[in-house]
Amino acid sequence: MMLTNGSGKRMMLRNDSGKNPHIRIPQGLRDILPTEASHRRMIENIIREVFTGWGYGEVIPPTFEYFDYISRGLGEDKKKGLVRLFDKNGELLALRSELTAPIARMTAMRFKSMGFPLRLFYFANVFSDESPRLSHQRERTQAGVELIGSDSPHADAEVIALVIEALLQVGLKDFKIGIGQIDFISKVLRLSGISESDQKEMKRALVRKDMVAIKNGLKELGSSRAESILETITLRGDAEVIVRASRYARDEASSSALARLSDIHKTLVRSGYRSHIFLDLGIVRDFDYYSSVVFEGYSPRIGYPFCGGGRYDYLLGMFGVDAPSTGFAIEVERLHDALSREDGEREVKRPKVLVASAQDNFLDIMSVASWLRRKGIVAQHFLGEFSLEEAKTYARRMAMDFLLIIISMEEEMDLIDLKKDLIQRVAPEEMERLMEDQLKTVSVRYRGEGNDT
Repeated sequence: MMLTNGSGKRMMLRNDSGKNPHIRIPQGLRDILPTEASHRRMIENIIREVFTGWGYGEVIPPTFEYFDYISRGLGEDKKKGLVRLFDKNGELLALRSELTAPIARMTAMRFKSMGFPLRLFYFANVFSDESPRLSHQRERTQAGVELIGSDSPHADAEVIALVIEALLQVGLKDFKIGIGQIDFISKVLRLSGISESDQKEMKRALVRKDMVAIKNGLKELGSSRAESILETITLRGDAEVIVRASRYARDEASSSALARLSDIHKTLVRSGYRSHIFLDLGIVRDFDYYSSVVFEGYSPRIGYPFCGGGRYDYLLGMFGVDAPSTGFAIEVERLHDALSREDGEREVKRPKVLVASAQDNFLDIMSVASWLRRKGIVAQHFLGEFSLEEAKTYARRMAMDFLLIIISMEEEMDLIDLKKDLIQRVAPEEMERLMEDQLKTVSVRYRGEGNDT
């Protein structure tokens, strides 16, 4: 297969400072090292439990599909960023850049006769070749849900409540979900006399939060209309946003769009989520398929949204199924970043022990290590000829908590606390009590691991 981006450019290779200059990876990709990988798996497992607990079923779409299907509902910028492939028959394919369109295709193929609403979730890597920037990676991991086949505002409230619960369960404390209404903004722009092409440019500027471009785009309008639009797209806050925005609802459809937003907000407030939500009519997601309420998640520790979603009532229609839907995606790397910056270094920590034998008896090492693992302790084997200093050096390099040296399986062992540099000689029968005490001191912290970006 041949791999290109949307413009046919080849991928650039990058060199990591301080690393072997002859070994490189493509720009925008990164290696995930053991500590971060462990933290991310922990995050994913917690989120998976939350999604399952809310009655959502996991699906795994293909990594690549026909370009025509995977590009449906994407804007032109997103289409240009798709990583394209040609199979041996010359068919144009593309790696998935998000999961909503693939799941829409899957629903039309696999679930059309099952009845709605349908609740699905996923964990998957996604790929894009947009212009590299600080917050952009060519390969990312997303966790998300799709609630398919309901046009009720309660469905929108459900998925927003679900993302809040998932974030709370993984331990994120300081975050907000901003909720907007793209349908209302589209109607305000159209009724103000802005051309369709200028509306698209305005929405692109809103995605970028580029107020300079927005103001420039409004110069041709009269000052009163320009001021009305600027006030509308900068409305942020609580329920008063609905009241203030209603002044610009100049037809029934606009009023209906605001009423839906109000219903969702009231439901979330009454459900106890007031402290984690706010209304923001300036939110415009960078996908063409969004048709109504949209939302994004923010942490003050990072400068870009770590999750987002909204209602897409017409995407399934592109696959021949009339099924209004809503959903969201969490960017796992960004969530991990927010967690790491919020509370410093944390990780779920199990005691880690390097097992060595003073007699170089590997069968003893295997036996003791297996016993430790059954107790929930991480155990590694020391390989090679025994040397106390070499064993201690290796154990510290591997971030072990203890070095256990088997003197005799029947008589005694040395347990070295590597953090305190203390040695305790214990009989084999005492080892179980000591290890159980260690299991009671499980600590929780997140820690970065000097990963390449």
